[in-house]
Amino acid sequence: MAPALLGDWRLILLFSDEAAAKPFRAPSKRWDAQAISGFGIEIEVVDLPAELRGKVQAAQVRQYR
Repeated sequence: MAPALLGDWRLILLFSDEAAAKPFRAPSKRWDAQAISGFGIEIEVVDLPAELRGKVQAAQVRQYR
């Protein structure tokens, strides 16, 4: 294995909204939440600045026409 790949790693699934993260948090009967937990993937939620949050929401509107 290459030296750059060795070391302590954390697997993080990052959300910008608590409501979006909630279905993936354990305990849950959802298969994807169980897989996330089983693989030791952490779920984190970060707050976005209001301007950036507005841009993300506008992009989501365009994507889901």
